[in-house]
Amino acid sequence: MLKDSITLDTSTSALTETTTDWFVKSEEKTVGVDNGNLQWSFRVTGAGKGGFCNVFLRVGGSPVTAHGTVFIGPLKECSYPVETIAFKEPFETTVASIDPSRIGNAKGFIRFEINFEPVSTPKLPQISLEDIFSNLIQEEPDVFLSAGGKTVPLHRGIFSILSPSLKSLFSKASIVEITDFGYSTVKDTIDLCYGRAIGEKCVEDVIEMYKFSEKYVIGMANKKIEQFIEKDLLVSHFCSIAQNAWKFGEKSLQNKCAEYFRKNARNIIFLPEFVRFNADLKDKLICASANL
Repeated sequence: MLKDSITLDTSTSALTETTTDWFVKSEEKTVGVDNGNLQWSFRVTGAGKGGFCNVFLRVGGSPVTAHGTVFIGPLKECSYPVETIAFKEPFETTVASIDPSRIGNAKGFIRFEINFEPVSTPKLPQISLEDIFSNLIQEEPDVFLSAGGKTVPLHRGIFSILSPSLKSLFSKASIVEITDFGYSTVKDTIDLCYGRAIGEKCVEDVIEMYKFSEKYVIGMANKKIEQFIEKDLLVSHFCSIAQNAWKFGEKSLQNKCAEYFRKNARNIIFLPEFVRFNADLKDKLICASANL
């Protein structure tokens, strides 16, 4: 809630020696609320002889509700409560009828103390990628990867987005035979894409998943596996990863190993596993690091 006030200097004579068509206006103030800025002011009409003056409140800008109190004096001070009014768009409305005779002709005032509450505008909820994904996996799988005599079910709609390679393969057949990777590698990689737990894996299994996701251009899985290798496995299993990277000709992994070796060579060269590296692999690793 935001509280504010405006005081208008006036007098009984100024308000009563005029017609009801005449009015005096307060300053206009700009104030900030949670949902933006608003401008507000009030005006008071003339009373004529023996009449009452109408007080009009104008609010524009951000949608708010407003309530408050109009005070007059000082001759015979009194107050007029203003009930809650909703201002969804700029407009002016009558909020009180005051007795100008109570103001007096010396240091007369009309003070409007007001409270604003922002009005939130209802918005349609956004549809997130998670909503789309959740909706898609509610459907029955409609395509399959076959490996090692077993099948892994997938959703064509999901993997058409995740993998341009699988999208192309599934456009030709609903069952695609994978002959260059084992069933567990295929299933674990697909489970990773679906956010399913796959348990602990040895270095060789992780590298197989990396190779599978790279060959079939499953970018999301490949990136996640690569990050895991960089942040976790390179530290604890550097030698095993390096051996597999050169054994299977994995250029991207070779570059990761070379970068890591360049930064941590002093520690790596004393590892028993590195000492047992064959001379050819050591040369390739050192040359790759030197050429970075």
